[in-house]
Amino acid sequence: MKTFDRETPEEETGEETPLWTAPSLYGSREEILRGFRQVKRLVAGALVLVVLDTLGIVLLSGDHTLVVGLSSDGRMQVLTPLSDRVFRKNLERISRSFVQDFLENLTAYDSFEISYRIGKALAVMSPDLRLRMKRAILSQNLLESVSRARIHTVLTLRSFSMHPVRRDIWSVEVAGTRTTYAQGNSEGRSQGFSARLILSRGAPTPGNPYGLWVSRYQEEAQASPVAEGAPR
Repeated sequence: MKTFDRETPEEETGEETPLWTAPSLYGSREEILRGFRQVKRLVAGALVLVVLDTLGIVLLSGDHTLVVGLSSDGRMQVLTPLSDRVFRKNLERISRSFVQDFLENLTAYDSFEISYRIGKALAVMSPDLRLRMKRAILSQNLLESVSRARIHTVLTLRSFSMHPVRRDIWSVEVAGTRTTYAQGNSEGRSQGFSARLILSRGAPTPGNPYGLWVSRYQEEAQASPVAEGAPR
C-alpha cells in the first residue's frame, strides 16, 4: 500500500499543483489592493447617483413652486421665488416693472397682438376686476376694433409713485404718454396717459412670476388713440 508520509517531488516544487494557479487569477497583493480601491470608487459613485436621484425625487414631489419665465422670443427661464426680505428691498423696482408690463398689455394697442396682450393683462387681475374688464372689452368690441385699425402703440411712463394701503397692498399712480402709429404712417400721434391701480401681493405663478395682482384699475378718460377705427 502506498503511503503519504513524505512529499513527492511534484509537491515539493509545487509544479502541476492546482492551488498555485490562484496568484495568476487574483494577481499580486498590490493588484488586489488596487482592485479593491477601484471597487470602492465604483460603489461610492453608485451611492452618489442614488442620493442624487433620491434628492431629485424629493424636490420634485415636495411642495415647491416652479416658476418659469417665458420671454417674447420664446426663451424660457426657471425663476427662483424671492425671499420676503429681497422682495421688500426691491419692492418699488419690481412693482414698476410689473405695472409697465401690465399697462403695455392692457393699453398699448397692437393690431397684431391685441388678443394675446389683453389675455396677459387679464391673467394678472383679481377675479372681480377680471370679470368687469371682460364685460367692458366685449361691450366695446375692443379686440375686433383694434384689429381693424391696424395700429401699434408705444407706452412711455414718465412718473411712478406707490403708497402702502395696508400690509401687502399698495396704491400706485402712473403718468406717461401713449404714441400710436397707424400702418404705413411713420408719424405717431401722442396723448397723455394717467392711471391708478391697487396692487396686492400673492403667490407667484408661471404666468405671473412677480406675484403681484391688480385688484383695481382706473384710467382717466381720453380720446381715441387714432382718428378712425380705434375703440372708444
